[in-house]
Amino acid sequence: MAPGAGSFTLIMNHHVERDEESLRYSLESPAAYIGVLGPRSRYEKLLAGLATRGFVAPPSRLAVVRSPVGLALGAETPQEVAVAIVSELLATRRGFEGGFLSGSIASLHRPDATRDTRALATS
Repeated sequence: MAPGAGSFTLIMNHHVERDEESLRYSLESPAAYIGVLGPRSRYEKLLAGLATRGFVAPPSRLAVVRSPVGLALGAETPQEVAVAIVSELLATRRGFEGGFLSGSIASLHRPDATRDTRALATS
């Protein structure tokens, strides 16, 4: 099944050629979020590999790529990295940047008029 306009993709196959193809597939799709696990240099290497094969994504598609992926939580273990990634996915889906609430004027929730109700509709 191809990613749709509201889809989020996350790429890490531990195989450069598979990751290049996964990145290309995601960039050619209308996915709203494309995450590439690993350091930024790995993402740049994937883009360079695609370019040598004649594929250069338009800036509008590159704008939806997050690399490295996840919120900066100080994650060390695989489980903590997973929490950081899921946190970024949730923040992105809800239209938030992420960050500490303490000391900020940000709200935990958006006003009801703009709140994402998709999760409520499927409950």
